[in-house]
Amino acid sequence: LYRGRGGEVMRGAVCRLLEVCALVRMPCGAKTAIRNLTSVDESLKHPTEHISLAAVAALRAITRAYFGAAGGAGAEAAGAVPGSESAEAVLLVGRYTGPLAKDPNAALRRGYALAIGALPAPQLGASLELAVEALVAASTPEPIAELRDPETRRNAVRALVEMSCTLGLRAYAAESGGYGLPIRLYLRVVGAVLSAFDDYQMDNRGDVGSWVREAAMAAVLPLLRLALPPARDATAAGSLSPPQHAAADWIELRAALPGLCQRVVCALCQQVTEKIDRVRELAATTLADVLREPLPRVQSHGSLQRLFVHSAEPGCLAPADAADFLVPSACFPITVRLLSLPAYRRPALRGLSVSAGGMTESTLRGARAALSKHLAHAGVRELQLVGEDLLSLLDEHRTEARLSLPLLRMTEQLLEARVLEPLLTPPPGDVRSGAASAPFVGRLHQAMRSAVSPSTKDIAAIMASLTMQVLLLEHARGSLLTELLRAVILLLGHRFPKVRKAAADQLYVHLLTYGDPAPAGPAARDGELGAAGEGEIEGEIVAAGGPGRLDECMRLLTETGWLAHLDEHARPARARMLELFGLPLPQLAAAAAARPHVQAQLEDDSYAALVGEMGY
Repeated sequence: LYRGRGGEVMRGAVCRLLEVCALVRMPCGAKTAIRNLTSVDESLKHPTEHISLAAVAALRAITRAYFGAAGGAGAEAAGAVPGSESAEAVLLVGRYTGPLAKDPNAALRRGYALAIGALPAPQLGASLELAVEALVAASTPEPIAELRDPETRRNAVRALVEMSCTLGLRAYAAESGGYGLPIRLYLRVVGAVLSAFDDYQMDNRGDVGSWVREAAMAAVLPLLRLALPPARDATAAGSLSPPQHAAADWIELRAALPGLCQRVVCALCQQVTEKIDRVRELAATTLADVLREPLPRVQSHGSLQRLFVHSAEPGCLAPADAADFLVPSACFPITVRLLSLPAYRRPALRGLSVSAGGMTESTLRGARAALSKHLAHAGVRELQLVGEDLLSLLDEHRTEARLSLPLLRMTEQLLEARVLEPLLTPPPGDVRSGAASAPFVGRLHQAMRSAVSPSTKDIAAIMASLTMQVLLLEHARGSLLTELLRAVILLLGHRFPKVRKAAADQLYVHLLTYGDPAPAGPAARDGELGAAGEGEIEGEIVAAGGPGRLDECMRLLTETGWLAHLDEHARPARARMLELFGLPLPQLAAAAAARPHVQAQLEDDSYAALVGEMGY
C-alpha cells in the first residue's frame, strides 16, 4: 500500500482515516488498535514532514480513544498484565523514548519526539520522569556532530510544551490522584526551553538553530501561563491558600516564578536584537505578550512596556504593528534603548554585536547607525557600563567564532565612529594623563589579543584586530604605544598579502594624520604581543627618532610592493621600519638571517650522503 509513487499520498490518507475513525470513537478491538498504532508508527519515521505530522495527529486521536484510560483496549493485546494500570502506559511511553535516544535515523527521532508529546495524560502520568528526561535530552545538541539534527531539537521543544499543557501542574491539580507535572520536572522543562535559546547551529542551510530558537520563543508563554493560578469561581475568589496535597509544590512554584520570568525576558531581549528579521519579530511579539500577562513584574517592567507594548500613553515607542521589527531601520532605534536598562544591557549587546558586526548589509547599516547614535548621546556613566560589558563579552566569547568576530567588528566600528572617546582619554584630573594611557585602552588591547590567536588563519579576524590596533595608536602612551606600534609593523610581514597591504595602508594614513608617534619606554616582549606571534624579542625603543624618520617610513610604506614576494620585498621593508623606530627584529627572523650558511651546508651534506648511498 505504501510502495511506489503513490506511497506518500497513501500514507497521509491512511493516517487521516485512522485519525477520523478514532475521533468518532469507532468501535475497535484490542488487536486492531495495536495494528493501527503500528501503521501510524511506520509513518512517524517518514522523512517528509507533512506525513510525519499527519501520523502525529492520528496518534493523538488513537491514543486518546483507545489507550487513554488505564487498562484500555490495547493493553492486554500489547502484553500488559490484565488489571495493571501502568503496563499500558509503560508500553506506549517506552515505545518512543528508547528509539528517540538511540536510533541514528534523524527522521525517526523527529517523529518520535512529537509522538511523546501527543500521548494522553494517563499514558504520560505513568512514566512521567522517563518522558520528560527523553524530551529534554532530545532538545539539547547531540555530542556527535554528525548526528545533530535541528528538526529533532525543535520537535522536542514543541513536545515538551504540549506534554506540559496536557498534564498541567500538580500544584494546581484539583485532587491528589490527578495527573500533573511536579514543580521539579516543570523547572526542568522550562530550563530546557531556555537552553534552546542558545542553539546557534550552522550548516549549509544557514542558521538552522533559529528553528529551535523560534520554537523556544513560542513555548515560553504557554509554560509561564501554566504557572498562573487557574480561574476561580466567585465563592473562592479570595482564596489564595495552596491545596493540601501539593502545598510544597505550590510554595516552591511561587518562589521560582519571578526568577523564571526574568530569565525569559533576558533571553527575549537578546533575540529581539538579533540579525534574522523573523526572529526579531517573533521575539518582540512574545515579549509584548509576556509583559501583558499577570505574571510577576520583572526589572524595568515599565520601560520594557514603553518599548514593546503599544499604547496611547505618552512616551510609548512601541510600533502599532509588530511587522515593524522586520525592518532594521525601524527596529534597532527601539531595541538599542535596552542598553540603558542595566538588567538587559548584556544580552542586548550580545545580540546587537551579531547584527552590527555581521555580514547582512541592511541589518548591519541599521544596527550600526542606531548603536552609534544612542551611544553618542549617552552619558559617561552609561558608556562606562557598556564598555565594561563589551570587554567582558570579548573575554567570554574569545573562543567562540560566532560571536568573537562580530564583537571585534562592532568594537572597531565604535572606535571609528569615536563614540568611545570619553573612555579612551585619561581623566583630566589625573597627573599621569600625559604619560600613561587610559585604563580602558590597555584593557581593550588585552581583550583583543585574547580574542585573536597569533596563529589564526582567519583573515577577517586579523583585519579587525589590525584596524583596532591602528585606531588605538592615537590614544596609547608609554609601553602600550610601543606594543601597538610594533604589532602593527610586524603585520607588514604577514604571510597573507592582503593583510600586509592593509597594514601598510592603515599605518600610512595614521602617520599622515598624526605624524611620528612619540617614543615610549622599554619595548614589551613579543610573548605579550598577540598580533606578532614570531617569538620573543629583547631590546629597548630608541629614545628619539631622527628628523627624517617619518619621511623614510612614508617612503617605505608607499614604494614597497606589499603584495609581491614576502622575503624579497615585505620583510626587508618591515625590518627597516623596525630599525627606524628602534624596535628589534622578531627572534625567528633574526635567527633565520644568522643561519643561511648552516642550512646550505646541511643541504650539501644530505645530497652528498644520497649520492654516496646510491653508489655513484
